[in-house]
Amino acid sequence: MSLQKTDGVAFDPSITKHRDAVKAYLKRNAWRDADIRFAHDPKFNSLVEQVRTKMLNWYISQEDLK
Repeated sequence: MSLQKTDGVAFDPSITKHRDAVKAYLKRNAWRDADIRFAHDPKFNSLVEQVRTKMLNWYISQEDLK
């Protein structure tokens, strides 16, 4: 059996499909429910920290636009 690394997609919270994938993860704490594989940004300790932080910052910025 060989394991093949797949390239991930850069998480962009402004894309609805990306937010939906994170919401699916947060509901069950399992990435298998998300149909997108995100790339880890090394500025963050983990992928989960990365998407939570970026999504929270995006939602805050949306509130500031009102």
